[in-house]
Amino acid sequence: MTNTFWVLGLLFLASLTELKAQTNISGIINAYAPVTAINVAKTILTIGTTAGTGTFATGDKVMVMQMKGATIETTDISTYGRILNMGSAGRYEWADVSAVSGSNITLVTALSHNFNVSGLVQLIRVPKYATGAVVTSTLTGLAWNGTVGGVLIVDVTGTLRLNGNISMDGLGYRGGAFSNGGGNCSITTYRSNNTELGYKGEGIAIEPNGNLNGRGALANGGGGGNGHNGGGGGGSNAGQGGTGGREWAGPLIGGWCGVQDGTCNNANNLVGGVGGYTLNPGGLPRYFMGGGGGGPQQDNNVSSNGTNGGGIIFIYATTIDANGANRTISANGIDAANAQWDGAGGGGAGGSILIQNANFLGNMSIQANGGRGGNTSGCHGPGGGGGGGYMQFTVNVYAFTNVTISAVAGSNGVQPAGTTCGSPAVDVGNNFCGTVSPLSAGAVVSSTNLPIGLLTLFGEQKEQQNIIWWQTFQETNNKHFIIERATNPATFLPVGKVEGNGNTNMIREYQFIDTAPLVGVNYYRLKQVDFDGTYSYSPIVAIKFVPTGMLDVFPNPAYYGEFTFQIKDLVSAQGAWYLYDLHGRQVKYASFETPTQKITTQDLPKGVYILKVRTDFQVWQQKIILQ
Repeated sequence: MTNTFWVLGLLFLASLTELKAQTNISGIINAYAPVTAINVAKTILTIGTTAGTGTFATGDKVMVMQMKGATIETTDISTYGRILNMGSAGRYEWADVSAVSGSNITLVTALSHNFNVSGLVQLIRVPKYATGAVVTSTLTGLAWNGTVGGVLIVDVTGTLRLNGNISMDGLGYRGGAFSNGGGNCSITTYRSNNTELGYKGEGIAIEPNGNLNGRGALANGGGGGNGHNGGGGGGSNAGQGGTGGREWAGPLIGGWCGVQDGTCNNANNLVGGVGGYTLNPGGLPRYFMGGGGGGPQQDNNVSSNGTNGGGIIFIYATTIDANGANRTISANGIDAANAQWDGAGGGGAGGSILIQNANFLGNMSIQANGGRGGNTSGCHGPGGGGGGGYMQFTVNVYAFTNVTISAVAGSNGVQPAGTTCGSPAVDVGNNFCGTVSPLSAGAVVSSTNLPIGLLTLFGEQKEQQNIIWWQTFQETNNKHFIIERATNPATFLPVGKVEGNGNTNMIREYQFIDTAPLVGVNYYRLKQVDFDGTYSYSPIVAIKFVPTGMLDVFPNPAYYGEFTFQIKDLVSAQGAWYLYDLHGRQVKYASFETPTQKITTQDLPKGVYILKVRTDFQVWQQKIILQ
């Protein structure tokens, strides 16, 4: 009994000693400074004014990170803002400070990467917690202000205990503002400096000509809504943002913006901001803040701005412990506010999270979700939802059942239920012709490293297929890859096989096409198999598959009291169809479970009708003539 008492006492004292040695942290722990120059030898950085917490000193551990610098398409066409070259955007590198003299920071060793200070490079001081740390209340970083911020870095030896949450929600690239007014219709401009058009959300590119307005995306920043009352586009990261809703189309004949057919067939009326372009780290040391949502067009001062994307979180620790509570680690984009009789703003994209650890203890939710687009009143353009973010783990996070992860897109904004728009008045769908990208889901990479040198691993939907690409820069005894797929990351099944290249030190490219992906989110991983039968797994990539097809109606005009519609390119489809007269009244309705349907119309008067076909993933509308 006495011996047991002393043993318990010693263990209790040891536990108290460990807790006492841990550092309490909260709020902002990093210092930030813009890098204004880098010498030719890449050993001396010249910095501007320091922000955040602390200053730079000899012996500091620092991160150098470039926040922008991509080159984009600048022509006033639909692909405006497409990323032509990433440059050094998103690239980062660790360094140690050997000396500080005024604004000059000398590094112990030269930088190995090239950084371009015109692309907004920042220096971030990273305090080291050598005996563990306890988050006592919300831990965060400096908000991105156009020069510095947007990044939180936590470096702990041992355990990081969470008595509070870690949040970089809405601290990434900034959302675009709504326009300064104006009531012109059908403006399809993609780039402009006309402030009567909504402002673009911020992203990894600097607009070279000051064209910050118009519906074209700015790299991963959502496009602004155009006149009249177009919604802003959603920002992007690993997932793409949604397109903002169309312009005002009043229910009266000859409504505000001219002749309306209510079916979104008139391209001049599709003036909402384009969703930002997706970003792919490509296996390189790059991480990105979530793109800002685009601002809408307004003329009644009852609009809402585009919102900020999520920031970046780096966590280095042996163990992350929720300490008996439910804790959140998040870099979410922000939901856009609702508008009234104007366009609404686009949601910000989810940010990026890198967690390098060995263990999770307790209940945690790790999130890099996109923000929701703003809703509107009546027939005005809602905002596009922000795309999902990017998360990377150095352990198989799915093995920890107490940890939930989420990198989903925010939903597009909607109109009030039952809203009819255009002439004739037709229900054109909640998103009012805004669209959600099939690539809206973010990416989660979770696993240990392959024995081969994996350079890139990326996947996306192409038409009716999912395609996985990967590159290796080194292979040893690599026999083949087995591609495995799951809808639940805990249960994978093989869906294909690709031969390896044995032994090589050259870059090799591979591709696998999944010709029959499952509807919804598909998780893929590579099982790399050696000649001796040993194997290991790659990180996991997620692709959200949305079946798409074209609506074909025949004959049209319909002469014999019936016509047929077919959703082409789909093997199966289920949903409902509706037939409306020119007054917007529903005259027929039925559900369906196959992509080809025959509709009888012998009981209807001759004339013009609107056919609306809705599935879980798409809505089609087409004018039908009964003769």
